[in-house]
Amino acid sequence: MKSHMGKQPPIPAGIIEKISYVFKLLINPWICLAFILSGLGFVFWMISLKLFPLRYAYPFTSLAYVIVMFGGVLFFNETINFKQWCGVVLLIIALNLIYN
Repeated sequence: MKSHMGKQPPIPAGIIEKISYVFKLLINPWICLAFILSGLGFVFWMISLKLFPLRYAYPFTSLAYVIVMFGGVLFFNETINFKQWCGVVLLIIALNLIYN
């Protein structure tokens, strides 16, 4: 979604043009895929809440930050600095403390 949105023209000034702009985005297959995947994420979250107590399920949402960070490296050639690596290590330590 990041790479696709970066290729879009600037948001127009007029209200009719803005509505047309948003409609074109909503019928774009990549944007539709992003909404579908977000919906699937919601379904999986509901399933995990049914299977696990909230006190165990919720801390795992912090792993999304790590997954997104590595996704940025894989798909957008972003770099991970030392502070970010320290954050990943601290997050994993914190999750280990919560669950053990």
